[in-house]
Amino acid sequence: MRHAVQPSVLGAALGRLSRRPCLRRCLSATTTTGHPTAARRQGFTSTGRRLGPYDTAYGSSSQRPPSPKSPRRQTRRVLLVALVLAAGALYYTTSRPPTGSHRRGRRVEGAFNPDTFVPFTLVARETVTPNAFVLTLRFAADAASPEACTATRAAFARARRHGLWSVEVKQPQIQIAREYTPLPEIGCDEAGNDADPTLRLFVRTVPGGEVTRYLSQRPVGSTIELRGPQLSFDVATRLGGGGDGGGGEDVHLVCLAGGTGIATALQAADAVLGPTGTGTSRVTILWANRLPDDCAGLCDDRPADGGNTATNSIVRDLRALRQRYGADRVRVRCFVDAQQTFITEEAVRASLLDEPKAAPTHWWPSWLWRQPKAMRPVNADAAAAAAAAAAARASSQPPATSPTTCFYHADKVLQSLAADPDKEADASATVGRTCSCPASAGGSRPASSASNGSPEKPLFVVSGPDGFVRAWAGPKIWAGGEERQGPLGGILGAMRAKDPLLKDCLVLKL
Repeated sequence: MRHAVQPSVLGAALGRLSRRPCLRRCLSATTTTGHPTAARRQGFTSTGRRLGPYDTAYGSSSQRPPSPKSPRRQTRRVLLVALVLAAGALYYTTSRPPTGSHRRGRRVEGAFNPDTFVPFTLVARETVTPNAFVLTLRFAADAASPEACTATRAAFARARRHGLWSVEVKQPQIQIAREYTPLPEIGCDEAGNDADPTLRLFVRTVPGGEVTRYLSQRPVGSTIELRGPQLSFDVATRLGGGGDGGGGEDVHLVCLAGGTGIATALQAADAVLGPTGTGTSRVTILWANRLPDDCAGLCDDRPADGGNTATNSIVRDLRALRQRYGADRVRVRCFVDAQQTFITEEAVRASLLDEPKAAPTHWWPSWLWRQPKAMRPVNADAAAAAAAAAAARASSQPPATSPTTCFYHADKVLQSLAADPDKEADASATVGRTCSCPASAGGSRPASSASNGSPEKPLFVVSGPDGFVRAWAGPKIWAGGEERQGPLGGILGAMRAKDPLLKDCLVLKL
């Protein structure tokens, strides 16, 4: 039999128990199990999920407070961003070529400049061989202001006074560019010339060459975008001022050109010989080609005005150079792969010894049948006498004291260079970049190279495809985002190590 408890009696009993602290907590948890707060005190939410570390204080894990940012972490981030910006600014300011290719003063809108491409008009195309041609480009004066034309003419004249220079041709379809060396205007002084600025490019199509393929397909009258001039090396200063045309120095420039590298050889020869046509500086060009058509009419025994109308513009430029300065100052030898004639060490030594050309011993004219090189007679007595005289002259000289710090004549300095500074730029571009050699008699070449009346040491220019340059002078190196000269190697490096004729000579890889 169940006993009924009166509500009043039960309430009185619970009231007395609730006054005790230990039972108060238990009763509170027991009588309010349906309330969320009571469930949290037991470690669970009202839905049965176990409480997290933030549920007790903030009611839900979705309402967690943001983690406080450490001041030290914020400082590190600011320093990292500042360091990245500083490194970018330093790279931009130091990776610019120290060649004076920057514009001086205010840029003239639309003028030829080294930073932006400007339009030129293709006015002529001449075929040299089936895969080589010469393009004549004229500054688009009709689309530019008179000030832009004047500034472009000044840029061309300044580049020619510097010596070696190039331009960049843009391939707009895939947005790439390639450098080309313009052909010089032989003996042409453009001071005061009001004609539209014009330049010529010698181009040879190569498999996979996107820019050469693009140029080969451009019709006459189309537009080609160029950027420049990009100044390279000052060969006249490196030879001791022989480029003024009246220095009277016995300086010798030897150019080893492969294929289209003849454009660089012509530029160097024009800079060294000078515009006046006087002086005693000499140039020897050894030109290697694949086919006889590349140099047809140049290295045979036919007279220059022998009625040969098949010569190309490159051959005509070389003939004009030889006619202007004389055959004693300009000598050109041709080598053709198809005829099994190649530039050799003996050919290089012969160019330094001024070996006389052997007279033909056959009765037929050489243009009727060109005798192979291996069958041609050689004046052995003259060559032996010249070699003995050169060896005696070299042995009589005191030990060479080659400069080690001169900007223009130290081999160590040359290895790290990408180009010579522009002497017409502001003074800050040429600080520490001058000749510091003891002056020789008549020029700025080292005194040791002209002692006892011996001729000045020659300057070699090796230009052409990369394989040709590597074989003769060793590879270039990349440093600081630029292609630099690097140490001398290849055939010329081995010759300089053992041949007194090449001791202390300088070699430019172009």
